[in-house]
Amino acid sequence: MPTWPTSASAAAPQAGAAVEEAGMAAATVLGNILRGLPKEECYERWCKIATAHDPAWPFTGRDFERHYRSAARKAEQIRAEEQQVRAQWLGRLPGGIR
Repeated sequence: MPTWPTSASAAAPQAGAAVEEAGMAAATVLGNILRGLPKEECYERWCKIATAHDPAWPFTGRDFERHYRSAARKAEQIRAEEQQVRAQWLGRLPGGIR
C-alpha cells in the first residue's frame, strides 16, 4: 500500500512532477495531432513517453483520451489562428496575390 505525505508541503514536489509529466504527455499528443497523425498512432507514441512518476498511479487510457480531447481542441485553435495570420498577410501583398 502506498504511503502518502501527511502535509501539503511534502506533497507539493510529487504533485509538481506529476503535473509536469502529464503536461509533457499532453504536449506530445498535440504535436502528433498537428503533424496529422491518426489517433491510433498518437496513442502508440503517447504510450512510449507516458511514464508516471509514481508507479502506484500510472497513466491509463482515460488519461490519453483526456490528453487527446484537449490537444484536438488546441490544434483546432492553432490552425484557425494560423489561417487568420496567413489571410492577413496575403491581404497585404501587392495586388492581393494569393
